[in-house]
Amino acid sequence: MNGTMFCKRHIKVKTPRVWSVVNNIDPKVTLIQKVWKGYHIRHLLRLAGPCVLNRTKCSNKEELFTFDEAKSVSPFDYFAFEENNQIYWFDIRSIIQCLDSADELINPYTRQAITADVKKRLHKLHVYRLHRKLPTLHTDPPFRQLNEIVINRFRHVSHILQANDFFGINPESFISLGPINVDFYVVSLFQGFTEWALEHASNRESRRHKYLLYIHDLPIRFQHCSYMQYMYVLSNILLFILNDCSEPFQPCFIIMSGLHRI
Repeated sequence: MNGTMFCKRHIKVKTPRVWSVVNNIDPKVTLIQKVWKGYHIRHLLRLAGPCVLNRTKCSNKEELFTFDEAKSVSPFDYFAFEENNQIYWFDIRSIIQCLDSADELINPYTRQAITADVKKRLHKLHVYRLHRKLPTLHTDPPFRQLNEIVINRFRHVSHILQANDFFGINPESFISLGPINVDFYVVSLFQGFTEWALEHASNRESRRHKYLLYIHDLPIRFQHCSYMQYMYVLSNILLFILNDCSEPFQPCFIIMSGLHRI
């Protein structure tokens, strides 16, 4: 409700309990909390794309997959981009579902490839929802065999690489390596992540060293697995690194460099 300090539920309570008052919190703490919350919300709205708060300029009035009206979708479930002066919007779960099944993300309305900047925004929102355990799909993920799971994981890796301007990559680029070449590839990854981690040599607890440890342990702990099981673990490691890293360009560069060396 505008002009009040309570939501529509707590405004009806006779004696509402204010957290900062009950716990005798310094007003500066609540001010910092308010500023940070405002920044966080504005950041999410920027990632959501154009017309997030005013849907009148959107080209499609209904969501393509759910048929929801534009005004009925929460700003935090909204995702849009501009193409040829037209603004197309989707429920974020719909566009992620497209990512889950397509090697190349395209605009369903025009069949044109979506730009790298749009993919970067989508990746950040996808990671945000994963970290906070928010739904990323409209339905439960379908049952998949191991080889299908591996393809799906490498598909998501490929999408992140494409979002960082590395093109000509798809799941087959990884799966077709074969048992011998994948060993050389992991060695190349280890060398690349070692050089990157040495930039933080003074901080052994940094994320870069954590990523390096995962790559180092892969051929040691999983050397007796089948090829597809090994690729399953590799895809999980690469996807975790790309989703965990706030700026994934350098890991993307290392991943692509390893492929080109083989």
